[in-house]
Amino acid sequence: MALIKCPECGKEISDKAKACPKCGCPIEKEEKDNKKESQGVETTNNENHANHTHDDKKIRCTYCGSDNVQVQIVAQNKNAGCLTVFLYILLALTIVGIPIMIIILLVKGKKTVNQKFYVCQNCGKTFSPGITGGNKNVSAGQVIGIIIAILFGIAILSGIVNSFGGSSNSSYVIENGENVTKEKYKLNDEIYCMGEVITVKSVNYSSKIDNKWTPDAGEKFIEINVVLKNAMESSNKIFYVSDFKLVTASGTILDPKDASEAKGALKSSTEVTPGGTASGKIVFSIPKNDTTSTLRYSCGIWPSESKIEIDTSKK
Repeated sequence: MALIKCPECGKEISDKAKACPKCGCPIEKEEKDNKKESQGVETTNNENHANHTHDDKKIRCTYCGSDNVQVQIVAQNKNAGCLTVFLYILLALTIVGIPIMIIILLVKGKKTVNQKFYVCQNCGKTFSPGITGGNKNVSAGQVIGIIIAILFGIAILSGIVNSFGGSSNSSYVIENGENVTKEKYKLNDEIYCMGEVITVKSVNYSSKIDNKWTPDAGEKFIEINVVLKNAMESSNKIFYVSDFKLVTASGTILDPKDASEAKGALKSSTEVTPGGTASGKIVFSIPKNDTTSTLRYSCGIWPSESKIEIDTSKK
């Protein structure tokens, strides 16, 4: 009995062996005398490979049905399973989990596994064992695992957002020493919201601003005078005029006009120091006969920002 090297793993095995006892690689009879130590891919004809199938039947191409099929074994990177992905999501959504996940990914590295493919010599298509049409089947367990991971990730992220004030109930006014949340606030209410204090002082209607700007036909200007306060103790706050919207009587949501050059108007962005204030007017263009409106302001930086509404209807 002579010894030959397995073309896949390099282990010395008997020349009479049909497959390598270490890695399971099939040994083609006519290639036992060839030098294949440097190759990472092995092919064998269908007749020899039939001895290694569970049902001893010939493998047929799932595309054309031909039995002229060869086997190809290559090393591939091993993908993370659903449970691993789920754990990564949970770690990433925690403060201490982010550095832990980075360390795990750096230390773990890539794992490789031997993957078996079939190559049809008739049509040239490549397919995997037990896979129809060359497309990999995804088990029901994998689908359920992915869905559960996504749902848990959304739930945890929502909890984090709400803990930072992402809830619509995070705004309030102080009345009789108590914090009172309202669905809609009124003029002169000092509204606290995530380190900010917003107060609408007055609402004016006009047909012209600074004798320069005139509204479009059938519209008029509404000038809303606001006071913005930075209630944070140690960091500056930047207020953006674009965070204000006006909801008309018909439910249309309007953006403010670019009137930063107008006298007494707020700049597009205003930086306020801790405890400081900024004041000015915000201008919108609304239908001429519209007297009902609501000023909407978004606090915070999260996607589900806290929105406060102030009644700016004509009294």
